[in-house]
Amino acid sequence: MNGVRRSRFREAPPGTKPRERLSAYGIESLSDTEILAILLRTGKRGQTVMEFSQELLENHGGLQGLFRKSLEEFRRIPGVGLSKGATLLASFDLPRRLAGAVVESTDLSRPEAVAEYLQPKVRLWTTERFGLLCLNAKNHLIKDCELFRGGLDGGSIDLRVILKETLLNGSVSTIVYHNHPSGETQPSREDREVTKRLRNAFEQIGIAFLDHLIVAANNFYSFRREDASLFKFEP
Repeated sequence: MNGVRRSRFREAPPGTKPRERLSAYGIESLSDTEILAILLRTGKRGQTVMEFSQELLENHGGLQGLFRKSLEEFRRIPGVGLSKGATLLASFDLPRRLAGAVVESTDLSRPEAVAEYLQPKVRLWTTERFGLLCLNAKNHLIKDCELFRGGLDGGSIDLRVILKETLLNGSVSTIVYHNHPSGETQPSREDREVTKRLRNAFEQIGIAFLDHLIVAANNFYSFRREDASLFKFEP
């Protein structure tokens, strides 16, 4: 039902509350409804917190649907409001921050490492997005810059914006990435043309252009690996 996770572990006695189940059987034993109930703490008029949590998951696309919501969208949901919405938004952002902290010491010169970092957030995207990874001399992440959204083509990728972010963040090398909402990772002709333009632009300002990745939920395409000829500078 909308991707809502049910518990695959032993059943707790009837009436066991989520916190009691967590204490007795561990976090892995909890369903999505129970985890959400712990975050919400209370239900709304006429509904227990468990009933309210189940309703939210069913009506808003499961955890992924809730994950995509803004604070303003949470505020407008009856029974959620500003306080609970802020709690949910903060809890949903913790994994991203943890991933960022881990990747700061990760060598991102390998496309597998880049894909592993990007895929958790790409899984939640419903529109096309284009981003830039600014790296230091050890190929560790300085900053992840999401630059463009929606209906991307070669003309909508502004090289000036990309180069400005690259220089402002003191990048020694860079990687760019984007997704296709269809989940397809095979590059288009425009993807190849953008890669060539970026290669030449980075070459002219003395910044190493390591790769351009097309990233999907479970796979990716690395231009550097699959079509290395695109990275040969053409004056």
